[in-house]
Amino acid sequence: MKPLDQEGRCPACGFDRKKYQSRGYHLPLGSVLDHGEYLIGKVLGEGGFGITYIGLYKTLMIPVTIKEFFPKGLVRRKYSQSEQSHLVRPVSAKSEEMFRQGKRDFLQEARVLSRFGNLDGITRTRSFFEENGTAYLVLDYLEGVSVRDYVAVNGRMTPAICWQILKNPMKALCRLHENDMVHQDISPDNIMINTSGKGTLIDFGTVWSAGELSDNEELAIYKRSYSAYEQLEKHGQRGPWTDVYGLCATIYYMLTGEKPLDATERIYEDTLPRLSRMGVTLDDEVEKLIMQGLVIESADRLQSVDELYQALYHDSLIAFPVMMQQETKVSSFRWGGRQGRSCTLTSQMERKLDRMDARRRKRKWYPVIFGIAAAGVLFLFAMYMING
Repeated sequence: MKPLDQEGRCPACGFDRKKYQSRGYHLPLGSVLDHGEYLIGKVLGEGGFGITYIGLYKTLMIPVTIKEFFPKGLVRRKYSQSEQSHLVRPVSAKSEEMFRQGKRDFLQEARVLSRFGNLDGITRTRSFFEENGTAYLVLDYLEGVSVRDYVAVNGRMTPAICWQILKNPMKALCRLHENDMVHQDISPDNIMINTSGKGTLIDFGTVWSAGELSDNEELAIYKRSYSAYEQLEKHGQRGPWTDVYGLCATIYYMLTGEKPLDATERIYEDTLPRLSRMGVTLDDEVEKLIMQGLVIESADRLQSVDELYQALYHDSLIAFPVMMQQETKVSSFRWGGRQGRSCTLTSQMERKLDRMDARRRKRKWYPVIFGIAAAGVLFLFAMYMING
């Protein structure tokens, strides 16, 4: 994100403010968030649950990605001139609880990224906060292109290029799995290729612990061609093997230039061609592992990303809990002339999320407390009238 010239154009990307067309529910260009810390730029994309903007982190003068929780159909935006804000409000009382739950799930992504964002292959988190009645997540801006778009333009990749792109995302996945977390949405549009030709895994809004995923169909997500069959099943057991399927389906797309057949089309008769039949030359063991990762039945599938990683890179990953790794430290501060203790970015974000959760739980009990108090007053009044 660069300063615009006098004509309102960006000298770097060619963006023209005069030609830019935003929708009424988007934040306007030049809006500020978090007490003026972040400046909103153009919309990068939007989906069913949110809007993604490019932004400027004014303190460091660097571009960032800003994700706004804005579930379509559940909310609308209302400009408040008195508060100088663009409030997001549920469209009905019925949608209010769904919006509140969705916002909690959105902040789950912030919680995951605050723990794992210091790893290569995962986008670094800058901040997260609640404003305008909704929630925001600020991430480092990635210059590059998604695997999906790269293949769509350039065609299939050679194995060497594919392995180079996937090395860091695979290492990050191994760390997630070591900490009992499952991504659930590994696909070509969720792996970005940076200007150095290396990959970064994005979109952690569907990451949950394996324990929470067990028998919880509400936390499932399904993407045609890339999701495992158990993500459709009511009591499907999801775990690292679920991400293995998404990863191997993504590799299949990268090496062949074609989406693999969807799991639902292979359940009765599996006609997915092997990679060698698609003109891809690989070591027999590597091809076997990739195709094993695409097996429909989860119990018969390749169970860990680590096994495939070792076959591709001949390198073992040492198990190491993420929270024990060296973390990025925030510079120490002074308050009232006393030296404050140094704290980590991860623990700072964890505490911030805990405070936000505590405030929400406290607000949830307000109507109950007021209701009990009102009932008590009415009861005392009734007794007074009877005895009086």
